Amino acid sequence: MTKRFARPLALAAVLLSIGSAANALSVIASPSGTGTNLVNNACNFGTTDTGNSVTGCLNNDQNQVVTLSSDESLTYEAGGQAFIAGTDSPYSRLSIAVEGQVIDLLVLNINASEDGFVSFSDGLDTSSLFSLDANGQNFFTITGPFQTLSYTTFSDQIGTESDIVADTRQVRFELGDATAPIPEPGTYALMLAGLGAMGFMVRRRKKQ
Repeated sequence: MTKRFARPLALAAVLLSIGSAANALSVIASPSGTGTNLVNNACNFGTTDTGNSVTGCLNNDQNQVVTLSSDESLTYEAGGQAFIAGTDSPYSRLSIAVEGQVIDLLVLNINASEDGFVSFSDGLDTSSLFSLDANGQNFFTITGPFQTLSYTTFSDQIGTESDIVADTRQVRFELGDATAPIPEPGTYALMLAGLGAMGFMVRRRKKQ
């Protein structure tokens, strides 16, 4: 292989390795780490307690806004450590974000109304399916970094979405460096376009 071909290929390998490392969503079905709890009864701002988006804060930072959103109406069932329940019925989707912060680790407990499955996503990567037990606690630890974490629940392993979440509880966070850049989907699109351009250049040189 000549040097003019080796250099673009080496650059492509580096770009791919960086993309893979940045887009690594790790999920384990157990609680881990320490972190700070999500609360909603001691915040230094007016929290939203009912609606498609509800807000809380951190127990060690009452000014830090945490937003939880769903396509169903949500409500807090209790003060202190928040229980995020469906207002009228169970729900299947929840999205969690800490305003202006990067989340390094997120722990939560999904209280399921019936057996099923759950999958997690950070907008770039989606986890495999994990089992949910209606007769026990369903703790999960999701390791980032990411800015938003969403989950969706299913009744089966073929992806039939189902409203089986009675509430989400015992949510806690370990926050990372808010100044550290997190790749957006557009970043990966540009990277793939660049790799395509390099491939075109290599093919053109071969023809010459």
